Amino acid sequence: MKALRIFENETFGKVRTAVIDNEPWFVGKDVAEALGYADTSDAMKRHVDNEDKLTRRFTDSGQSRAMYIINESGLYSLVLSSKLPSAKQFKRWVTSEILPTLRRTGTYSTKETQQADEVKILNAKSRAMNAEARLKTADCKRAELLYKLSQVDTLSKTYTPVLVAKAADIVNGGELIPLPKVTQKTYTATEVAEVFGVSANKIGRIATKHHLKTEKYGEWYRDVARGSKKEVDTFKYYDCAISVFKRILEQETKEAQA
Repeated sequence: MKALRIFENETFGKVRTAVIDNEPWFVGKDVAEALGYADTSDAMKRHVDNEDKLTRRFTDSGQSRAMYIINESGLYSLVLSSKLPSAKQFKRWVTSEILPTLRRTGTYSTKETQQADEVKILNAKSRAMNAEARLKTADCKRAELLYKLSQVDTLSKTYTPVLVAKAADIVNGGELIPLPKVTQKTYTATEVAEVFGVSANKIGRIATKHHLKTEKYGEWYRDVARGSKKEVDTFKYYDCAISVFKRILEQETKEAQA
């Protein structure tokens, strides 16, 4: 079981290292924390390739612990993906102090030259760029889907610009078109039914029979159906529709009693 060598820095804290087969490895949690990642496990899953990380047991504080460790390439991947302004400063600390120290102590192969380090950095940068390109492709597909949904005929004039705005935000990486403000309160068929003590199905039948599912009385929304992941078009009613339902229900009651 190998022991860990610890390097400390006032800015970045503690980074534990190990040398395996004359190759330097770093405790992934320490590196991710130093680079400002809130979720260190997620950072290693998202940014470090499988061939650049592994699990090993080490003696730490007198106890045997299993830890995720990453090689130089994995470390550079975390550096390049970090949003911390001091990420480059961290890389300089590693390349100017940690790696040279390991070389001088004879526990790290002197065949590892600065040129080899730069090649690893370039390879990590290439992988990071490829990952970013894949994310952009996924975002474009999401934006395209939202725009297509905005063209559905049954959607209201209020909901359509919301989808267009969201699509634009995804493409541009931030808010470009402000979301429209909701000006009217809306009610589902279930909520209307509760007001009058009838079923939602009855409200739906009345709305269909009397042509109430129009822009005058409400608007269409796209919601997720209960108990499933399927999206369905749902009509929600304005306040003005409530009085219409009241009048129709009262008329039906009178006709039933006649």
